Amino acid sequence: MGITIRGDWKGSPEWDMGYASFFRLRRDVAYFVSKEFGDHYANLTRINPFDANEYDGITKWLIKKYHCKKRCIDFLYAPDSGYRLSPFKCKAVLDLIANGEETGIDNKTLYGYTARPENCMTIYNFIDLLAACYDKRKALVWY
Repeated sequence: MGITIRGDWKGSPEWDMGYASFFRLRRDVAYFVSKEFGDHYANLTRINPFDANEYDGITKWLIKKYHCKKRCIDFLYAPDSGYRLSPFKCKAVLDLIANGEETGIDNKTLYGYTARPENCMTIYNFIDLLAACYDKRKALVWY
């Protein structure tokens, strides 16, 4: 079981990855908001259900602090499968990456099944996919 991420048009590039790889992709996008936001997002896998209200409160505070667009937050906190990210949300994530505080884009990180590295996605593949979704006015889907 895993996730396939692709554009919603025939012939779109697509990548298969496990849930952990998909989380790492979203975590890495969260770091484009700020290191503080990325570190907080990384804690998502460690929260106790009883502490969820505290996590949510900090999330809301960080969203305000860094003036995060709701369209970007939708990508970060959308369900892990069965989601359609609109072209305009794709553009917001694309803008976040382009204007993020991170000092550089690491194109060596692979998202996918590393036993088949030729089929793994890099952050540049993701940027290209977001741009194509926006240009074609098609959704980014994962399932």
